[in-house]
Amino acid sequence: MFSAIALAFLIHGRSFVESTPSGALWEETMEVQRVPGYHPMIRFSSWDITRFNRSTTYMFVTPDFIQQGQFQERNGHYFFRAVMANELENSDKDKLFSEIDAGTANKLNEAYAKSMSNFEGDYDEYSKTLYITYPVKGMLQRFSLHDTMEGDDQRGSLGIDRSVVGLWHEPEPYPDKLDARTRGKVDDRGLVPFFKEAGASEGAQFNVIDLRADRTLRIHGKGGMWGRNGSTLTLTFDKGSMSLEISADGRKLLSRGKAVYVRP
Repeated sequence: MFSAIALAFLIHGRSFVESTPSGALWEETMEVQRVPGYHPMIRFSSWDITRFNRSTTYMFVTPDFIQQGQFQERNGHYFFRAVMANELENSDKDKLFSEIDAGTANKLNEAYAKSMSNFEGDYDEYSKTLYITYPVKGMLQRFSLHDTMEGDDQRGSLGIDRSVVGLWHEPEPYPDKLDARTRGKVDDRGLVPFFKEAGASEGAQFNVIDLRADRTLRIHGKGGMWGRNGSTLTLTFDKGSMSLEISADGRKLLSRGKAVYVRP
């Protein structure tokens, strides 16, 4: 789901209990994510979309698609209400499935339905943990989510250049991607290309890298170290390493001249 390199934005919020937790990415700890299986993530969004109140929107990684919706909070208890998955409303979904073979349509329809389950959660301010329950393979499971950047502000700086410290995200691969209704009107290829692009764009919004002040890094369940030599940023993991070039304006990390991570 996250193989595509892309992301539209991510402005990170430091506290979940703020009235507008825009951009905060919540996920399981790195240790938990190292265990194979389903690992949910929630991003409290600040995208500019007219159908939602910007302060109450979220995106959620389900086992199948990415769910979009609205949430409400009452005394630390959160209600998450699904609105669509992979940017497809029911009318769009039915149109899409009419354009593909019956077998594929049935599988996608089942995945869509499972991705539209509402769910609830509770935030424990003491442990700074968001506990959610979500059905996986027909069974409710409980997950403990934390701020991706939890504890970053308490890490020593080691005298490093702070210009690269913090959360980076991957750029949007389809910046001119239209909504499903508009695409259906102007694109004679139908909604199949839109569906693929929407899935890539949404999934990529969770592709982030957290470069920490103590020279450690995190990419979800993968940890490592980073170092800078001039305009070259080197990321080192247990198995292998990669080097990226820092753009002249300091806003992009480049690989072979192409931006693979950007700053807000």
